[in-house]
Amino acid sequence: MYHFRGNGEGPALGGVLDPSFSIGTLTLAVGPAFRWDFRPIADVGFYMGPQVAAGYAYHTFSYDIYYDPYDPYDPELPDLGRSSYHGGFVQGAANARLALDDRWFVYARPVQLTLLLTGAGAWLSYDAVIGGGVTF
Repeated sequence: MYHFRGNGEGPALGGVLDPSFSIGTLTLAVGPAFRWDFRPIADVGFYMGPQVAAGYAYHTFSYDIYYDPYDPYDPELPDLGRSSYHGGFVQGAANARLALDDRWFVYARPVQLTLLLTGAGAWLSYDAVIGGGVTF
């Protein structure tokens, strides 16, 4: 994220590359993100703030992944193959970040809600993320 004030506070603009995998599905969301960071405690490198993002989404899934050929009660379905949809996403999140020695940081995103809108319908997902990195 690029902070317009040149430090870790205030408005910031960046991007989101958000892949998501589950059984038989793949979703890829790409788009710009906006965040506003603030320091709740002066002279401490702890930052918090909301983040919003929106953009393009690609979703693909397999129809026949749930068929179990060894289950006598599972009717055999025809091979329906895969289906892909293009659409969009809207995302909101709450971030917390701790800067260490003005170079390293650890962060947590305890709440991230993503609304995926495609030709196949709409999905709302919840994610939580933790991580770390280095600043330049």
